[in-house]
Amino acid sequence: MTVVAVTGISGHVGRGLLPLLEQDPTVERIIGIDLVPPTRGGAKVVFHQADVRDEGITALFQGADVVVHLAFILFLKPGQSDDWPDDVNIQGSQNVVRAAARAGVRRFVTLSSVLAYGGRPDNPIPILETHPLRGRLDFFYSRAKVMLERFLARFAREHAEMTVTVLRACGVMGPQADPGRMAGYTTRPFFAIRNGPPMQMVHEEDVATAIHLAIRRDLPGAYNVAPDDWIEVADVMRAIGWPVLELPYRLVRLLTFLAYRTGRSLIHPKMLDELRYPIILSNARLRAQGWAPRYSSRETFYAGLLLPRQVKQRVVSKAGDYA
Repeated sequence: MTVVAVTGISGHVGRGLLPLLEQDPTVERIIGIDLVPPTRGGAKVVFHQADVRDEGITALFQGADVVVHLAFILFLKPGQSDDWPDDVNIQGSQNVVRAAARAGVRRFVTLSSVLAYGGRPDNPIPILETHPLRGRLDFFYSRAKVMLERFLARFAREHAEMTVTVLRACGVMGPQADPGRMAGYTTRPFFAIRNGPPMQMVHEEDVATAIHLAIRRDLPGAYNVAPDDWIEVADVMRAIGWPVLELPYRLVRLLTFLAYRTGRSLIHPKMLDELRYPIILSNARLRAQGWAPRYSSRETFYAGLLLPRQVKQRVVSKAGDYA
């Protein structure tokens, strides 16, 4: 029987993972850690209100076989400094890893991001896990993922007794996504970069199954988590009848900056800089371990927009898939 500790259990991904762990007969107990209690508990969940920066978190990991680290700050509010989240995303994450090792945890699983690779004009399509991490260090979220992955690579070499798994996910969406996450896609008209790059969207349920796989099996190293396809967002928006205005990059960035500064969107302008060029992931390595996505990028995008099922089916059959 397995005991699993999950930091950030009340967040978007944690909420999706919880039902899988509750239904897994090999999971005996779930140690949930967050600053706020989960909206839905479970018979196996023992919740602790704690901060990942607290060194006392080691005691909460006692008896755990696996630690899943999902506690990250994804968005800033207008006026907050770009380095403010580092205390949680970088120092806090390192504290969690060290605490897991002190508690004798056998597996450590964390969620990284497509932004660790960085949006560069010379990115191959698709990107393999061996590609260098070139995320922007002047953007807090990319910086957090690059710095954490560098730390974890060293840590894994020094702690062979613990399997460290890094799951690099593309944009995560789904019906449980926070509304703020979708704010940049719900403005009318939708502002798109002229001749902009394709994008991938992975469904929250597919991310949960990837994490669940890493909980059950030793998967050392990094694995991309992405669907098989990718989409042109502007084309998808047009297909569902949403007005689209394609503009030069600089103008879209200005509009993004204004929306961010006025609190109408949580999309940071520097995130747009990262997404200016394609970051398309190959999922072949994770597929070889038995994982497979249930949803395409297009289906995930519709789920994130909370479109009626009949509209989703009509558009999917009409638009086809990118390969």
